[in-house]
Amino acid sequence: MHRNWTVEGRLAVLPPACRRPLPLAGAEVEIRGSLRRTEEGRSWGRPRTDAGGAFRTLRRKSEHPRWLTLTLRLTAPDLRVEAEAGGRLIGPALYPVLKPRRRHAGPEAELGLLLLDGRAPGGRRAQRAATAWALARGILDGLGRGGPWMRLGRPLRLGDPGSQRRSRIQARVEGTQILLPSRMDAAAARAFLEGLLLLWYARHSRRAPGGPWAGPGDPTWNGDPARAFAAGFARAAATALAPRFLPPGLRDAALEPLPGEAGRTAEVLGRLLRGGEGLPEAEVGQILGALRGKRHGPCPETWDAGSARLEAFLERLSRRLDGPRGWDARLLAAEPRRAA
Repeated sequence: MHRNWTVEGRLAVLPPACRRPLPLAGAEVEIRGSLRRTEEGRSWGRPRTDAGGAFRTLRRKSEHPRWLTLTLRLTAPDLRVEAEAGGRLIGPALYPVLKPRRRHAGPEAELGLLLLDGRAPGGRRAQRAATAWALARGILDGLGRGGPWMRLGRPLRLGDPGSQRRSRIQARVEGTQILLPSRMDAAAARAFLEGLLLLWYARHSRRAPGGPWAGPGDPTWNGDPARAFAAGFARAAATALAPRFLPPGLRDAALEPLPGEAGRTAEVLGRLLRGGEGLPEAEVGQILGALRGKRHGPCPETWDAGSARLEAFLERLSRRLDGPRGWDARLLAAEPRRAA
């Protein structure tokens, strides 16, 4: 005799140093059911989690009790976590969530909250990948709410190092990739936000800087003006957006100040985002003109981009930068405004 089976639950991750779990939104969960514990069983589908991490699947099966297995696939059209081998991303990474430890009588199998907290069955590897996914999902969704132009524009690929050790975040502009470190602690989360915003800038700049980025303070991103501006922008943007996109426990990590031109760019842009504090009105116009790629840009009547909200930060800047034509990197080379 057959009947309709319903399997449902909720997925969340508890990052290191966080007290509250983050829901795993938009991830795939492959559900398998088997009559025997030692068998893998056939797939019952791959439901995708909703905004709260909840998933549900319905299958018509025999009335016999089943051993259930759940495997997590962190993949979506605009974001995916991939396994890494030799510095190359080789395809979707799989993470066990539930192993067959007891039989479910059915027809309703309520699994409750499945928390990825670094313990079995997924371990720290699953916790690390799920933390990066939850952070990236929130940032990309925030970008999307600001309109098509503010989206990243290409799928973001996150590289899971597996068992190999990596102490710092790395980003690759050409492939829109971020290689994760071995541990997603507060410092890594802060650097992750900075790296993602650097990729965003590179996708929206007419003089897009290329090459690998070896984390905040990478000296190779300070000698070239375009790279220095990109690094400074990423630092200022990450500082403004950390309270919005990083949960308590991951947002307060202190990063070393950026040196040289990158540090000066981060300082000036940061002051602009705080309402132009301490900057003469003429200098605000000068900076905006340099961002537009002109030597003498018009000074706005007011500068009110002090909000840390993503929409207020990027949307207001984009309107002043003439939309999708991109940004220039001549901030520090701009000439003073001439008196009318």
